[in-house]
Formats: sequence, structure tokens, C-alpha cells
Amino acid sequence: MSSSLTDRGTYSLANAAEQARQRFASLEACFDGVTIRHLEEMGVAPGWSCLEVGGGGGSIARWLAERVGPRGRVVVTDIDPQRLRVELPNSEVRRHDITRDPLERETFDLVHERLVLVHLPERDRALDRMITALKPGGWLLIEDFDITWMRLTPACEPADALLFRKVIGSFHEILTRAGVDPAYGRRFHTVLRERGLVDVHAEGHIEIAAGGSPAWRLHQANVEQLRDRLVGSGLLDDDEIERFQRLVGSPEFSSNYHPFVSARGRRPGRARRDRGSQDGLGSPNGTSRESFEEEAGGRSTDGRRNSGVAAHQARATNKSADARLFELIEGYKGSQVVAAVAELGVADVLAAGPTSTEEVARVCGADPDAMLRLLRCGATVGLVEEVTAEQFSLTEMGTYLRRGERSLRDAATGLTGPTHWQPWSRLADGVRTGQPTAAQTLGSDVMSYAAAHPEEGARV
Repeated sequence: MSSSLTDRGTYSLANAAEQARQRFASLEACFDGVTIRHLEEMGVAPGWSCLEVGGGGGSIARWLAERVGPRGRVVVTDIDPQRLRVELPNSEVRRHDITRDPLERETFDLVHERLVLVHLPERDRALDRMITALKPGGWLLIEDFDITWMRLTPACEPADALLFRKVIGSFHEILTRAGVDPAYGRRFHTVLRERGLVDVHAEGHIEIAAGGSPAWRLHQANVEQLRDRLVGSGLLDDDEIERFQRLVGSPEFSSNYHPFVSARGRRPGRARRDRGSQDGLGSPNGTSRESFEEEAGGRSTDGRRNSGVAAHQARATNKSADARLFELIEGYKGSQVVAAVAELGVADVLAAGPTSTEEVARVCGADPDAMLRLLRCGATVGLVEEVTAEQFSLTEMGTYLRRGERSLRDAATGLTGPTHWQPWSRLADGVRTGQPTAAQTLGSDVMSYAAAHPEEGARV
């Protein structure tokens, strides 16, 4: 794992810190087995050319170098490579920033990152550059946590559980301020498909870890490394950190861990040997002119360079036909999420600014766990945004569900109610018989039904 950003130029979990040694050891113990299983399933073989982005301690780069053998090669990068230990003749270590430093194009059979993209505010650009570095037919494997997908439920006394959640939440707050996307992992399948990759597969790894295990030693190291910032920002005090360190170090403690999401996809096209290369190694001298276009945009059909935003929008609309069809099939779920957010008055609660799930649930008179699930569904359709773990803010779209002028709240609840969805549910019958479906489902036409049910008719 490479260092994580605290702002646009410095890093919070710097590799130079003493705690980085424990962090890398824990990551290797917890997740090397997961990563290697995926690499084996992808068929990494002798002669492959591989790029390891954010190599951390170098364990995966060493495995790759041994796997591809003398006819292959491994380029391993990190913004601070001082702890990389990859001393094999077919490997190359680079000090490299994936968002801006030069990188070969159409060169690698495999590109892999673990716990890099989630930390980068410019993660879309970095991901695009990784894909551009792949040969046609090459594989991409990306792996990151999703720290919002599942609530951590520690097995300990209630007071200790409160302390545990406070410290974990405060640590996440520091990282989120730095540009970390806490819910990035759940979008992996979508972001790879949007970029045109094929054979996309994503899955999550969940562990229940005991106190003192590598998983919690990872958190001990991270919290200790950020102690000054956690205390200086007023999020925690030294006593709380010490108690947390003792808690997660005790073998009597255990808790589920954040889902670790792995996603892989293949760049379309047949794998080929680049012109000007030797032993199957890619060479930029053999790539096409188009592959050298700037990753942020490429060129339009009239030869002008596109902006990065325009290029991303173009990719987002370039979904496969089956993916677009499946979105239509499941469209009713999104409309019901909108209706529930509107009916419960969630937008009015969030209008004041970022608010915790428990507070939203309290004001709306709802179950906190169910509200958390609703809010995360609302985030997927663009109504709200999870700014930190279990804390949400309203988006521009979501503001139209507030009460007041220009509100669409009544439309959201009325047009998704039985007056409308019941007749539509019998559309096929109406086509067969030629008869209005409202009479079949509501007992009368829509206007008569609305007049008889004014509480519904007033909203449609």
C-alpha cells in the first residue's frame, strides 16, 4: 500500500514512518493469499510483463517476479519506494506517481494495485492510466477496502464497543478529509465495465479477526502513526488511543473487519507481441499512435482533444447492452428508494449539513440500521453522499425532495404509489385485451380513483 494523501501534496500514512513496517507486514499476512489467488485464476504465467502500482513492502512484486521467470519482467512502483525489497534480475523498482509521472502504454500483460486508488483524489485518472498501460487482452486487478459497506460489530463490553467505534470513526474521518473515498470498493464492478473492460469479476473478502491478530495490529500501527493528528484535531485524546490499543491487542477481543474488495477485468482485444520488443516484453515503440493520446481525454472524431470530464462521460454511456437492460429491469428499486427518502423526510434532516445516520433515524422515527441501508441506497442513485463512515450529506438532486417551493417531494411519493404502479404492473394484460389497466387494478379510471382517495390524489 502506498502512502495516503492528507492534502494534494503530502501524505498521512507515509512509508518513511516507523509504523509502516508493521503496516506492510500486516497487509501481507492478511491479504497476500487473497491477491495471489486472483492472480493465479487470471493465469499469470512465465514471460508475462507486469506492473505493480504502489508496491509497499514488495511481497506481491516478488511473487510476480518468481512467477513470470527470466523471460518476463515486473515493474514495481511507489511514490516512496524506500521499503520495497524486490531484488530479482527481472524486476525494476521505480519512484513513481501514478497520477502524473510518465508511464508506458499498451505494454503490460498485468497491472495490479492494492490499497492505492482508494486514497487518491485523482483516482479516475490513475485508473485510466493503468488501463492504458495494458496490452490488448491484458488483465487489470484492483483491490481496496470499502469501509462503509458493513458496520463493525466488536465482541466486547458496550463501553469498549463505543470507544472502538469512536476511534475507528475518527481514523476514517482523517482519511476522508485527505481525499479517501470510503465507499470506493462497492463500485469496482461498475467502474471497470464503464471503462470497457470485459470478463469483469468482483468479490469481497470478510474476516472476523481476534485481538492481537495482523488485522488489528494494522489498525494499531495506523492509529499510532496518526496519533498527533487525531489528538490535534480534537477527535480523540491520548487516553482514548491508549485504551483502544489495549482493547484491540487483547486476545479476548474480536470483530468483523472491513470488506476487502478485489475486482479484475481484461482489456478487449487479442494479446499480441508489440513490435520492437524482445521475449514478449512490451515496448512503447510498438504501440499505435492512438495509444499515446493523453489519458485524460484522447481525441474526438474531428481530431480535437477531449477534456477528461467529457471522456469520462463518454465511457459512462458506453455500457454493454446487457448492462443497460439490467438497469432498466431493476429501475423500480431506484424509484422506491426516492419515494422512501421523500416520505420519511430525510432531505429536510440533511438540509442542515452532514448528519450521522443515528440522528437522521431519530428525527425521522426510523430504525438506525434500516436507515443506514436506505441512505446507502440513496447514495447509489445520487440523492445523498456518504461523507464519512455513517455520516451523510444532501446532494443537489436530493435538495428537490425537501419541503417548500420547487419541491418534487409530492411527485416522488405520489407517482411511485399504487395509483400509478398498479396499472403499470398489468401492462401486458392491457396490450392483450386492449382494455385500460386502471379499471382492472384500481376498480375505476385513474382520475375517479384519485377523487375517491384525496390523500393520494393531492400528490399526483
